[in-house]
Amino acid sequence: MADVSDSPVVDTPASMEEKPVDAPQDSNKDEGKAEGENEESLDPEMYRYIKEDLFTSEIYKVEIRNLPKFTGFNDLKKFLAKHGLNPHKIKLFGKQTFAFVTFKNEEERDKAMKMVHGMQWKSQVLSVRLAKPKADPILRKRKQEEEEGASGQPSSKRTEGGEEEEEEEPLSVQIANVVTPLWNVPYEEQLKRKEQEVVGVLQRLAKEIGSTNKALLPWLFAQKGKYNRMCCSLEAIRPSPVQVGLHVGAHLKYYTYVTCSIEISRIDPKTPSRVKKVIGIEMCQEAVEDAKVNAKLNGLSNIEFHCGKAEDVFPNILNALVSPNLTAIVDPPRAGLHSKVILAIRRAEHLKRLVYVACNAKAAMNNFIDLCRAPSKRVHGAAFRPVRAMAVDLFPQTMHLEMLLLLERVDYDSKQ
Repeated sequence: MADVSDSPVVDTPASMEEKPVDAPQDSNKDEGKAEGENEESLDPEMYRYIKEDLFTSEIYKVEIRNLPKFTGFNDLKKFLAKHGLNPHKIKLFGKQTFAFVTFKNEEERDKAMKMVHGMQWKSQVLSVRLAKPKADPILRKRKQEEEEGASGQPSSKRTEGGEEEEEEEPLSVQIANVVTPLWNVPYEEQLKRKEQEVVGVLQRLAKEIGSTNKALLPWLFAQKGKYNRMCCSLEAIRPSPVQVGLHVGAHLKYYTYVTCSIEISRIDPKTPSRVKKVIGIEMCQEAVEDAKVNAKLNGLSNIEFHCGKAEDVFPNILNALVSPNLTAIVDPPRAGLHSKVILAIRRAEHLKRLVYVACNAKAAMNNFIDLCRAPSKRVHGAAFRPVRAMAVDLFPQTMHLEMLLLLERVDYDSKQ
C-alpha cells in the first residue's frame, strides 16, 4: 500500500469529507516509506486507476496510528467489529504500531475516522487520518523495468532504515528453500550433516541412560569409550539411490506388519519367509487391504492383519503370543509410540529384541529413554539397551532421515 499523506489528523466532520489526493504528496522523512515505494514512482499515472469506473477501496483508505504493541490482524479486525465497523482490507507491517485500513465507501470510512480517532485501546490513544492510495502495482513494475533497462542495473530497494534490501528471489527458488532446503548442498555434505545429527541423538541417549538406569553404567562406560561417546555402534549412512525428485511412494515395496518376532513396520516382503508368523497392525483400513494384496502377490500365507490403533490392539496380541523369543519392529508416526505400547513392550519379558524405526529420532527420544530406564512401579519388566544403529536417507535435499535402532532386553542374570 502507498505512503501516508501529510494532511493533519482530522476530527471534524468538514475535514473528514476531504477526498484522498490523486497523486501522493511528500512524506515526512522520519515516517519512512510505509510501503517501500521509490521517489521515482511518484507519478500521477500510477494512480490513474482510482479515477476509473472500477471499484477500488484504495480511495477510502485511512491510517490508524499508535496501535498497541504486537497487535495482529485478528486483534485489529475484532476491535473494529466490536465498534460496528466493517473494513474491506487491513494491512499491518510487522512490529510497526500503525496499520492501513480501507472501506467500501466514503460513509463507512468517515464513520471509522470519527469513532476511532482519540479512542483508547490497551492504554494507547489511537489517531486516524486519511492515507494515500496505493500505486498501481502493474504500472509501477513496468516503470521499474524500464528504468532497469535504461540504466542496465536493477534499482535497489530500501527498507525504512534506508538500508538496501536484497532483491526478491524467484518463486521457484523460494519454494525449493522451503520444501528442499538442502537443494544447493552437495549430496555428500547432506549425508555428513544427517549422520552427524544421528551421532548427536545417540550421544544424548547415552547421557539419558546413565541418568535413568544406574545398573547399566559399567556397560555404558565401555560403549562410550568404543563409540565416540555414543551408546552403541553406528553404521555408515545408507544413501538414497535417487537424489533428485519427490519420494512419494518410496515405501511401495514395503507393508505394515507384526511378526512372531512381533514387528510393526513397513518391511521387505522377503522377511516373512524367514519367520514363523507375521501379524500386521494398521489403523487405516485401506492400508490393511493393500497389505493383503501385497502379501498375496508375494505368495505369503503366514500373515494375518488387524485394523486398529496400536495402543488398543498391540498389548492383547503381544500377551497372546507364547513364543519364548520374540523380536519386534516398530515404525510409529513422527510423534512416537503411545505410552501404552511402550509399557506393553516392557512387560512382555519374552520379547527379547526390538527394532525401532524412527522418522524423527529427536521426537522419539522419550520412547528410547522409557525403553531403557530402570524398572519401577510404573514401568515393569527388564529394560532394553541399544546395541546398533543405522541411518537411511529417504529424503534427499532435506534434513529428514530414517534412523533404525536395535535394542536388546537386558539379561540381569547374565555375567555379560
